[in-house]
Amino acid sequence: MTKNTTTQAARLIAFRVRKGGNPEESARLLDEIATAHSGDNLAHALHYNGFVSQARAERAADSLEIERTNEHVRQVAELLPFDVELWADMGANYSGHYALVVDLGSRGDEDDPHDRAGIEHTGPRPTWWIETAGGETFEDSGLSRLTDPVRIAQWISDRASDLGCPAAQIERPDWATVSRWEDAHKAAGAWPTAAVVWQAFHVEGDRCTRAETTHDCPRSHDYRRPEDI
Repeated sequence: MTKNTTTQAARLIAFRVRKGGNPEESARLLDEIATAHSGDNLAHALHYNGFVSQARAERAADSLEIERTNEHVRQVAELLPFDVELWADMGANYSGHYALVVDLGSRGDEDDPHDRAGIEHTGPRPTWWIETAGGETFEDSGLSRLTDPVRIAQWISDRASDLGCPAAQIERPDWATVSRWEDAHKAAGAWPTAAVVWQAFHVEGDRCTRAETTHDCPRSHDYRRPEDI
């Protein structure tokens, strides 16, 4: 049996189009709704605007949030100038969402070998954060879940370097150049996909990471430099 790899967003748009909606308008509206709402409010908005039946609204909203977060985190991971790993852990996550973490590597503490940064869904305001091994330092970036990937990657890279994480002790990208490149694509009406972002970095000679596309967010996924693949 062939696995269905259609994204949740595509399924929602297709449902609305079958009911008479315009494809382009439906895609724009879905993005606006998913950016402005979460949880039960998102489920209600999806049903109210004709993207899903009431019976399936809650599950569809949950899947859409996970999908958008996974893609956003994947874009951030590709912009970081060091090898990282993304993993998903439901744990004691009361919201039922994935907590996606960027592992920055150990500074040598065998008891707690992780210096990491990530996104936390459990709080009322999901934000990016960073912590060091042993929990000696924990910082909330104040950057929201959907902040531009360039800003998030810059914050993670800068703070990881300042905190002495070994993975970050390399030359950092020219973030101003990255931002200008991204702004140009936004002005043209095209959001730079993860693949395009990686290609742009590779051409400019920056060290960065590449991700394999995934729709089901496996337990762990390695992001390696192009020269390591």
